[in-house]
Amino acid sequence: MPKFLKILILLASISVLLIMVGVVYVSIALPNVAPAPENL
Repeated sequence: MPKFLKILILLASISVLLIMVGVVYVSIALPNVAPAPENL
């Protein structure tokens, strides 16, 4: 069971990292597309 918990924590941290990278990518790419990025 601890091994399963360790894998679960690893997957959760990877998904959080991917979400953070996605947010950074969107915040960089969106002002190039959106006419008014200051609304964010």
